[in-house]
Amino acid sequence: MLRGAAALPFVKRALFVVLCAGAGCTGGSQSDSESPGEDAAARESSPSVEDFVAESGAERSEGFVPLWTDTDAGAVYAELDVAEAGAPGGMELLLVEGLARGHGANPIGLDRGELGSVRLLRLRLVGARVVAEVVNTEFRAEAGGPDERRATAAAFPTAILASLPVVARDPSELASKSEPGPRVLVELEPLLVGDLHGVAASLSGRDGGRWRLAEDESFVEIGALRAFPDNVELEVSLTFTSDEGRGWADSTSPESGRLSLRQHVSLVRLPPPGFEPRAAVEDLGALITEHLDFSVPLDRPLAQQLALRHRLVAGEPLVYYVDRGTPEPIRGALIEGASWWAEAFAAAGFPDGFRVELLPEGVDPMDVRYNVINWVHRSTRGWSYGHAVHDPRTGEIIKGNVTLGSQRVRQDRRIFEALLGVEADPAKVVKIGKGGGDPVSLALARIRQLAAHEVGHTLGFRHNFAASTYGRASVMDYPAPRIHLDGEPGSPDARYDLSQVYAEGIGEWDLLAFEYLYRAWKPGEGEAAVAELRERAAAAGMVFLSDPESRPQGSAHPEGALWDNGSDSVAELREVLDVRAHALGRFGPHNLTQGAQPKDLERTLAPLYFFHRYQLEAAAKRVGGQRFELDPQLERGVRPVPWPEQREALDAVLETLDPAVLDVPASVEAIMRPTPDAHIDALPSYAGPDFDALALARAAADMTLGELLDRRRVHRLELQASRSGAADTLDLAELLDRIEAKAWPSRAPPSASARTRALLELTRGAFVDALVGLASDPGASPRVTGACEAKLVELLPRLERARDASAQALAGQVRRWLDRAEGDRRPAPRVVEPPPGSPIGTGLDWAQACSWKNWTDRAE
Repeated sequence: MLRGAAALPFVKRALFVVLCAGAGCTGGSQSDSESPGEDAAARESSPSVEDFVAESGAERSEGFVPLWTDTDAGAVYAELDVAEAGAPGGMELLLVEGLARGHGANPIGLDRGELGSVRLLRLRLVGARVVAEVVNTEFRAEAGGPDERRATAAAFPTAILASLPVVARDPSELASKSEPGPRVLVELEPLLVGDLHGVAASLSGRDGGRWRLAEDESFVEIGALRAFPDNVELEVSLTFTSDEGRGWADSTSPESGRLSLRQHVSLVRLPPPGFEPRAAVEDLGALITEHLDFSVPLDRPLAQQLALRHRLVAGEPLVYYVDRGTPEPIRGALIEGASWWAEAFAAAGFPDGFRVELLPEGVDPMDVRYNVINWVHRSTRGWSYGHAVHDPRTGEIIKGNVTLGSQRVRQDRRIFEALLGVEADPAKVVKIGKGGGDPVSLALARIRQLAAHEVGHTLGFRHNFAASTYGRASVMDYPAPRIHLDGEPGSPDARYDLSQVYAEGIGEWDLLAFEYLYRAWKPGEGEAAVAELRERAAAAGMVFLSDPESRPQGSAHPEGALWDNGSDSVAELREVLDVRAHALGRFGPHNLTQGAQPKDLERTLAPLYFFHRYQLEAAAKRVGGQRFELDPQLERGVRPVPWPEQREALDAVLETLDPAVLDVPASVEAIMRPTPDAHIDALPSYAGPDFDALALARAAADMTLGELLDRRRVHRLELQASRSGAADTLDLAELLDRIEAKAWPSRAPPSASARTRALLELTRGAFVDALVGLASDPGASPRVTGACEAKLVELLPRLERARDASAQALAGQVRRWLDRAEGDRRPAPRVVEPPPGSPIGTGLDWAQACSWKNWTDRAE
């Protein structure tokens, strides 16, 4: 998952308002309280640098920007060359900010080690102060002359982050050919003690409270200052307060309504010349940075996209470092998994070009010179991220920064405990892979994949969610565990095959994408090289589909799915259902780790009961699905999934509504205990803390119907049917009829058990609620809403004829909706919700998930 700056334009505006209010910034104009005469007087009265440091006792740290620290005053000063800072263009550098101490609650999203936006900062000497101004790199005229560049720059705003007081200056007569020019010392606190990371907005936005920076209780951490030839590293403690502190924002602090984090700031020399920006090629999987270039010819796109990539130099390996706080055996697994990328470096012409090592003792992982895989603790589990910190002008990656949530591996272990049992008895297993077959070994196999995946983001690669459909060809997909059941579910002779749970190493797609991003090209051969790579991908059947084509529930491409396996999503769904059924039949105390409580059964049952949810999503994408490529040549059009393939998928998806699939075995129900404590995997229940198998089944039925009756999916189905003249066309009317037949099976024996009748009743209720919701959806097309309303009219007599109370209640609901006042189209609320998905479970919106935020760093 990639953290980035998708909402950066908003954040920049918000920071400007907050910081200027606190620091008296004026955006470059004269403030109301300071006249030009007063400014000139202040310049004349400033002590010399030599006198100031002698009087204050400040100590100098030599670095890219020389720093002076006054420990007694708790102040830090930057030494600037007057000639550079006073020039019209000022002194330019990069400012990278992040958090050295985090908040620790995943829903808030403020982790230790995370990095935020990269700003091109200009320091300009203006009288008795230096303004820190963010240069606007989103609008350019790179090929234009000086006048065109000036006109473009003047058309868009910059942003003043802070106004830094000049505390000392050398007299101008020091300047000579033989001596250094005059210097100024500026106080850095107005820049550093500011909410550069947007912490207050993150705290306020999650729970609705109003958090603010308490400047009087915030200060520079003098002891954390580090200075190097090309960068200086600084930290500040920032305190935030709220009179309305509550919820997640307040959950990890020892004091209600008050918390302190540490913000890290790196001031970095601009990268030297020699880096060659590479034009982004979307269908080859690169992360991109985008800007508008007003100097391009009229027959070229105004929006110019550059690929994010490291500067590789032959003979100088790119080194990644694993956080020293990572325990074994996880540390070794991270080093091994991340090292898989060495194969791609060698194949692209950089033998021995990549290494992964343990971070040297004493090195700050926030130091911008080090690419780091951080092992980060949170109060709850959540996503992991890969952040490519890059030069906004060129796309050159300056620092790879990975954040791995430490509870993630524990949830992976729990999933395997639910499937196999804690001990994973070898007698229950047919084949075991080289990594082992117990839950801990399998969780370590998964975290090797995770390390390679997140490092891939920091090397410049986007997700490829289609790769699982052609041989598990990329670590940039989300891998589902592949478990085969040899035998009938529930049979005492059935065995698990664990030999291919996860793939080892990077895949064929990764090698091809790496070659595009990093192989050296001679001048003029780029277009031919890209064309050849596309031909190789097409010949191998490799498709690229990323977040926009895959994450939304109603996305169209049947191969664009997360956490799925195999080229045949329908066959895989049936395989997953068999594994799930077998594991549910065996579920019991042997699925609990030592020291666990009976109530922990619910936490373990949650990922098992919903184990099929991702393969279900993948199979449902074939209904109303269509295949296409992102190749800009547009040689092949959009192709609807063939009707037989759509019907086969529909058959498989509807199987998940069978009472036998929705139910839990009596043996499971007998051992479950009330769970009064709230937790992330809490199962739905109409009975409070008691286990409720019917509520669980309703959540699963809602999940299936939510996939099939997504408004985008069913509208595509209608579009496809309207264009097709085939006799076997599948349309919305048939889809609704097929769901109705599943809810009211014609062959259901009158003597069906009370449990089966209850499960069918809840499926009918879910179907009616889904129809009302879709017919009420203002985003649905009139054709779709009309078909849903027609089905409700058709169902009403059937419901009214039935004698059971459930049917009568549904009939009343349908009548009330059909008789609604004109314009009253409120959908029925969903009664129960399953635990959050993406096996790690976060509750975050998909747009906050791994990689989406930074696949382009322009706001969406």
